[in-house]
Amino acid sequence: MAIPNYVANVSPFGGSAGGISIPAVGNDGNIWWCDFANIEWAAPNGLSPSGYLMPSSWSAANLTGFTAPDMIPAGSGHLWMQWTDGAFHSNSDFMAYYNPSTTANGVYNVGGRGSEGYKQCMGPSSLIYAATLRAFVTTYALFSSSRSSIGLSGAVSRLICSDLTNVYVSDDATSTSAIWVITSGGVATKYTPAISGNLSAMCLGSDGNLWCTSPGAGSTVNIYKISTSGSLLASYNITVPVSGTMNGATLHSDGHVWFNSGNNYLVDCPTSGPTAVWSLNNSGLAVANTSGNYSGIGAVSGTNGNLYVSGQVPPATVSYLLEVQFGVPNNIVMIACC
Repeated sequence: MAIPNYVANVSPFGGSAGGISIPAVGNDGNIWWCDFANIEWAAPNGLSPSGYLMPSSWSAANLTGFTAPDMIPAGSGHLWMQWTDGAFHSNSDFMAYYNPSTTANGVYNVGGRGSEGYKQCMGPSSLIYAATLRAFVTTYALFSSSRSSIGLSGAVSRLICSDLTNVYVSDDATSTSAIWVITSGGVATKYTPAISGNLSAMCLGSDGNLWCTSPGAGSTVNIYKISTSGSLLASYNITVPVSGTMNGATLHSDGHVWFNSGNNYLVDCPTSGPTAVWSLNNSGLAVANTSGNYSGIGAVSGTNGNLYVSGQVPPATVSYLLEVQFGVPNNIVMIACC
């Protein structure tokens, strides 16, 4: 088993407070993410050098905060995010892009409030799909103000991912999540696998199945393997350091799904099921965190084989990027779980 080493870089480098997106790998090889005032970057393998900027078109449109946490690479190396103007959550929504290599940038007004996404992904037909916490999924065309909706009867759409053929959406309308499968033609079908509670993280694994998690009883979490046709294939209940939800899931280059928590730990989950919980207490962030916990927002797998996790140190005024370097045994706490 590879032993990771953690390198913490506390941001925002631009000096703004609050808000951090899920990171993405840019076409320049750097790691990119947003806070509520800037787009930021850091070099892999140590997170230095680093910097921040506000693209000219974003500034001209008075963009003041993102309304969905996902930064999506799409369209000739551009990084896309959904933002709002004026007071947060009050005026219009915009799809904004920035290209790290060329610095090309642009903003498209996609309509009024209520269209904002909770989670987003790149899906079929080069469309961005957004779960909305409502009974529909919104789609956005690249380089366009066009948007449309796909109805999910009675749903509360929350998590979303895609294999570029179909789109998979979690539904939290009841105390137990359902899964909707949306085809490239916009046909939506609901499935109800036998899972417990509402899902808090979901992604596609290297085996082509959905890997999801929900809170368990006490200091445990549930992890599920669900087929893309909505059948429960396996379930696991594992003990974790602190009770609560897993905030994110990402497919790493090692073929494993890694779940990250807002309570200082990661869960390593190969296709055979979860194997280990890794404590983040030695990441260096605990020094700046008087509450003892920090909130992990999401993670992305880098081209260098490392894992990058973004989050906030309470009271959400300091954000950070954490690099998980594999194969470097240094000051690591492993918590056996499985």
